[in-house]
Amino acid sequence: MIFLSAMPLRLASGGYAILLAAVFLWTCTVAVALAASEKTITARIVHTGERPIFLAAGDESGHVVGIGKRQGQAVFKDNSRAKFENVYTFDAWRGRKTIVWSNIKLTFTDGSWLFIKNTTVSLPDAKGRLIGKGKGSIIKGGGRFKGARGTFETIASKAQPSDQLPQGARLVKAKISYTLP
Repeated sequence: MIFLSAMPLRLASGGYAILLAAVFLWTCTVAVALAASEKTITARIVHTGERPIFLAAGDESGHVVGIGKRQGQAVFKDNSRAKFENVYTFDAWRGRKTIVWSNIKLTFTDGSWLFIKNTTVSLPDAKGRLIGKGKGSIIKGGGRFKGARGTFETIASKAQPSDQLPQGARLVKAKISYTLP
């Protein structure tokens, strides 16, 4: 309305309605074009790795910092797959809270890739299990993801050791929303 009231021209009766309709249609067209360019893909990621390197923080009992590396596989809703690699640092208070800063690379079977920076905060749920919620951003992409920009969101939990995963694993639900140039 401010835009319309600042216009120096005078419109005949009903002219404002026509002008408002034109502005509304233009806005809808732009919104549809922008929405159509963003893509969202979801995946289930299972990853595991060697025990990370821990260092006692020294300020309180149970507080540690560390670094580690994990690998695994992402399976997307369309059944496509990507190799998952993650190098991370963390700050943890055993059983209470963990903050993880990750550098993640997803390499797809066609050679395309995404490089993602992510921060995950894990807090105990009602049963005392640490559940991680992560947010990050796409830093760079290659192949069909060249020039990609977007977001990365996760919810992670721990899987107990099994025959297939003797060391246990992290189970992650991921959502990647991105645009291409």
